[in-house]
Amino acid sequence: MGTPRPYAVRTDNVLTASLILCFVVFVVALSRQGWLLARQAKDFFRTRHDDTDDSMRPHLGFHLFMVLVCCHLLAIGSYVFATQVLHYDFRLEPQPLVVAIYFGLFIAYFLLKWMVYGFVNSVMFGRRARHRWTQAFLLLIAFEAILLYPLILLLVYFDINAENAMFWFLGVIILGKLLTFYKAFCIFFREKTLSLQIFLYFCTLEITPLLALGGIWLMITNQLRVNF
Repeated sequence: MGTPRPYAVRTDNVLTASLILCFVVFVVALSRQGWLLARQAKDFFRTRHDDTDDSMRPHLGFHLFMVLVCCHLLAIGSYVFATQVLHYDFRLEPQPLVVAIYFGLFIAYFLLKWMVYGFVNSVMFGRRARHRWTQAFLLLIAFEAILLYPLILLLVYFDINAENAMFWFLGVIILGKLLTFYKAFCIFFREKTLSLQIFLYFCTLEITPLLALGGIWLMITNQLRVNF
């Protein structure tokens, strides 16, 4: 008997089908609701907003689906990073279970962050400001998913160097955090005299959860990998 070929994401039919499904969803969503993303992107850098704007409410399902797509892409990227950059082998069989665990981790991350944001914002700010923040928050996740998709395709199917791809990934994350900081300042703190509160707000609700996510990711990865 020959030696079995090592597992690769590109040969996994389930993950390949999921990436194809993501592409189909992107095409259909952009063809039907591209105007929504274009409008929200145009309004993103406006410092004043129409408080009666409820354009996002009928399309909340689309944005939530984009959150799931983003988590799925991050999960596949995590597996590729762990196997190609850290050179880890995982003891779970089949290997897509590792991707599923990463997917659950990112779902929990976004869900907990959403809950913490909801609690803090409900205490500190009014309903209209919270509504504008929800629009901006979901829009940023949708665009992160769109930017990450070609990176995951290149990693999985075109053998680009995973270490070089990290610069693309970090660029997307840093850009997302900068835009989050900008939007939080515009919505919540522009009119406040103590504008330095934005740094405490941002570090508590963005930087700290991100660092915690990184720590939990490493802990889970070390638990799943084969120890030699």
